[in-house]
Amino acid sequence: MKSFDNFKRLKEYITFDDLPEDLKFIATFCGMEVALILIKYAAGMNFNIPKSCLNGPIRKYIIDNYNGTRANMLEISHVCNVTERHIRKVIKEHVESTAKSKQ
Repeated sequence: MKSFDNFKRLKEYITFDDLPEDLKFIATFCGMEVALILIKYAAGMNFNIPKSCLNGPIRKYIIDNYNGTRANMLEISHVCNVTERHIRKVIKEHVESTAKSKQ
């Protein structure tokens, strides 16, 4: 726990320019305080954020918000950054799985 106390003293000396590129990216979008928290608690760890991490939430959003209109499909496409074809596929799979579960 003592090393965390020492970090309080050091953190005022850490500038944006002192950060490695990955942490500069985080500091730019999330703030310097978030970058410092990562330095304090996660130093030495490696992180990977897969592109697929939003697949589940996007699928849920499409199912919850699709109302069948073209304008709605365009809006969902824009919000989720997916194609209209993908939206139709998700809806079709949802309808099929719902129908199977009712049998």
